[in-house]
Amino acid sequence: MMTTVWAGVAIGSVYALIALSYNLSRAVSGALNFAVAHLMILSALLAFTLLGLGLPVLVVLVVCAVATGMLAIVEERVAIRPLRKNDSHGELVTTVGVATVLTGLMLLLWGPDLRAVRLGAGFDDPLSFLGGRMLPIDVVLVGAALLVGALTVMWSKHTVSGLLSRAQTMDYEAALLRGVNARRLSLWGFAVSGAVCGFVGPLVAAKTFAVASLPTFLAVMGFVALILGGLGSDLGAVLGGVLLGLVQAFASRYLDPHYQYIVPFVLFLLVLMVRPHGVLGRRETRLV
Repeated sequence: MMTTVWAGVAIGSVYALIALSYNLSRAVSGALNFAVAHLMILSALLAFTLLGLGLPVLVVLVVCAVATGMLAIVEERVAIRPLRKNDSHGELVTTVGVATVLTGLMLLLWGPDLRAVRLGAGFDDPLSFLGGRMLPIDVVLVGAALLVGALTVMWSKHTVSGLLSRAQTMDYEAALLRGVNARRLSLWGFAVSGAVCGFVGPLVAAKTFAVASLPTFLAVMGFVALILGGLGSDLGAVLGGVLLGLVQAFASRYLDPHYQYIVPFVLFLLVLMVRPHGVLGRRETRLV
């Protein structure tokens, strides 16, 4: 049983990392970046190529982080900033468009085949922990989700840029009138988010695999984790991801492997019927 628990927590950590990236893009720009999962897998495919050239793992992770951070900057300039001139919500369409372009790029460069990202022999040796077995990469993913979640909470509540991000998310026009440089905030926020995606992307692929068709599934599951935990709550993003992973793992183990893709959405609907704002989300009042 504990092996199933650790498997669920590990895959849930992947969903949590994507949900945290959604929260970060929303905090700095007011828009959800639906291309974060595609940036992750793009970095994983890049890591597959670089590792094949014999580069050290740490060097590969840094190169992937820099590359996806630069891509995220381009995305912000092309898909987010032009839409700030009007009061629309077209970022949803444009970020999905960027995701589609990235999918095409991955298919063009690496094709539709699965790519196994091997980080080293030490990541493949099973560990025993509290009556269950898990891989070292599982521990790394769980630690990455907890670390990113903790850093995001500290940034949003205890730094000037984090407080400014929260202010412009609540009221974009009022923040501009108070002197908040929303453009610079959005640009650097996308760069950091992209770099984080690039750094953890090879780690995610070491747990699963790297293929151009995977990001769409991860993007959906990350969004479900985000809404399940509560939009805007970083702790909720981690909790929602882990809960989703556990439900998926137990459904696959004790029901049927095919149910692992159905039961999480049933849980998602049930939770939203009771708490439409998510487990840790807050109710928001809106004047009309």
